[in-house]
Amino acid sequence: MPGVFNDEEATSLLRERFAPKIVDQIFQSNPLFKTLYEGRSTFDGGRTLSHPVMYEGDIEGEGGEFDVSDETFSTETADAFNVSSFRWKAYQFPIKIHEIEIAEFGNSDARAINLLAARSQRAAMALSSRLGKHLFKEAGVGPKQIHSLNDAFAQANVYGGIDRSQASNSWWQTKQQEMHATTATALTLRKVHDTIEDCSEGAIRPTFGITDLATYSKIWDLALTNQRYGDTRRTVFLGFPAIEVDGVPIIRMKQADNDGSDGANTKRKIRFLNTDFWEFSTHSAYDFFVRPFRLVGNDGVVWVARIFWMGNVYTTAPRYNGELINILA
Repeated sequence: MPGVFNDEEATSLLRERFAPKIVDQIFQSNPLFKTLYEGRSTFDGGRTLSHPVMYEGDIEGEGGEFDVSDETFSTETADAFNVSSFRWKAYQFPIKIHEIEIAEFGNSDARAINLLAARSQRAAMALSSRLGKHLFKEAGVGPKQIHSLNDAFAQANVYGGIDRSQASNSWWQTKQQEMHATTATALTLRKVHDTIEDCSEGAIRPTFGITDLATYSKIWDLALTNQRYGDTRRTVFLGFPAIEVDGVPIIRMKQADNDGSDGANTKRKIRFLNTDFWEFSTHSAYDFFVRPFRLVGNDGVVWVARIFWMGNVYTTAPRYNGELINILA
């Protein structure tokens, strides 16, 4: 770029100062992202993100007790494993600066930096909004987008390359409780309790629950005072207001609007997630990588840098996640 504020300086500022703020804004705005990003898994490449899955721990006839006096051990192996396979998803956002804007900088580095900061802020808002919306999109929608909670909680879709419509793959489904089989019914804390227990196994319990604002208010009406408020006069989980049921915090999220997939949106849901069995997978070379500024277009008057992210979000053990559906709005 002409003047004292050149393209190399702009790229350096974007990478060192503004890109980390973009990442912070994206992952501070969402409890699932916030929980998972710090412990994210990085991969160097490959066509898919593959994970071995153990669907049965103890198979009758394989190993176990034996008669010490006379026993012939079986050499047959039992297949208790499968492999889940998820495709990469890629996002990018351009940071654009026009030559006219550069001319207006004059010799003022401060004005140039403020403009770059504003453009970076817009990128953060856009990427945060898109990733947040895509996390709650309808199942099967947007093949280029990250997998949503609806993809993870659907009962009869292909998830991670495994067909959950097959009865033999029921182990790959999330747990599901209903207020009523077909009709939206008023929420009770007993059903919330049943849902938590359904997706728990010994010490394995959900990390938190997510629901929309209206359903959260219904839980608030049912909850006892000590469930709504702690010693600090407010129960908080990951910085988000929460109500605890059976020790599991339930968080309200505006984006968790149940996506209209239940007809006229008269049936609502609460979803419980165990983040020990979720993966935030990132490509090691594209973890919000900043491609340097360069001139684009026939006229060569616009400088563009791009921020790239490549990865996906998914659960590797759906059975430890559960939902309560058909809640009356």
